[in-house]
Amino acid sequence: MIQLKKYDAYFDMITPIKYLNNKYSFTVARVIDGLHCIELHTSNGISTIEKGIRTAVDYWESEIEEINWFNFDMTEEEIADRLWELWRRKWKRILIMKFILFAIIH
Repeated sequence: MIQLKKYDAYFDMITPIKYLNNKYSFTVARVIDGLHCIELHTSNGISTIEKGIRTAVDYWESEIEEINWFNFDMTEEEIADRLWELWRRKWKRILIMKFILFAIIH
């Protein structure tokens, strides 16, 4: 069995803002730790957030929601701040609950 690896979460600007446009689809940026991911996408003027959890080496389960806060005038720092906030809201609580459960069992 292949072990899935978790590492310290980090922010990754995948497509620099200067290359974005409303004609094509882009993965803009993400916060990822190997097992959990929050990604910002834009496609034909519609922006979405994808919240994913890795369940196998080559498979992610995701939920996608449309957002209205992203625009091409944002700085990389503003995008990072938003994604880190979403990360904390989505995954931090889950990770803390897993830690507490592990502590109770052991």
